[in-house]
Amino acid sequence: MKKTKIVCTIGPSSLSTGLLEEMHQAGMNGARINTAYGDLDQYKMVVNNVRDVADIPIIVDIKGPEIRLQVKRRKVVKKGETIEIGFNHEEISFNHSFYDEMCVGDYVYIDNGKIKTRVVEKVDGILRLSVMNDGEIDDGKGVNIPNKRLSVPSLSKKDLEVIKFAEEYDVEYIALSFTRNVQDVNNLKTEA
Repeated sequence: MKKTKIVCTIGPSSLSTGLLEEMHQAGMNGARINTAYGDLDQYKMVVNNVRDVADIPIIVDIKGPEIRLQVKRRKVVKKGETIEIGFNHEEISFNHSFYDEMCVGDYVYIDNGKIKTRVVEKVDGILRLSVMNDGEIDDGKGVNIPNKRLSVPSLSKKDLEVIKFAEEYDVEYIALSFTRNVQDVNNLKTEA
């Protein structure tokens, strides 16, 4: 038997016990729940269905310190354009406040790096960003700010609810996405 194990992310399209049984027979050694999507009722269904089918570990992957855009209206951006992103429910804003931690020259990658931007100016709580390639900015897209340690909370309210759920349903593992440092791990240990 191989040492490498297979962990499958279970969601709405793979939730049925019949399909889970087939996946287990094919070699699934663990089931992952991505809590960036869905709700507690869906997670309960995943745990119950997996446990009905197989005695394998379940991993709940909590979102962790994730930065996302809040966009009122989808926006197409072009290379060379300057856009403004704020922190207080502007047309485009971040879901966390870290304005004071940003510097001119910092890179801001949107939607898994599909759109690359660079801070060219900071004015009254707004970041002005130079767009480095064409793309489309939409609500909920993830943001990465490389080489920056931001004071974004490591656990969200939903993360705390999911941790409680994981304890209640005897989930074997909790995975912490976007872990930045030891303090993030300690924060999770305190709650779990």
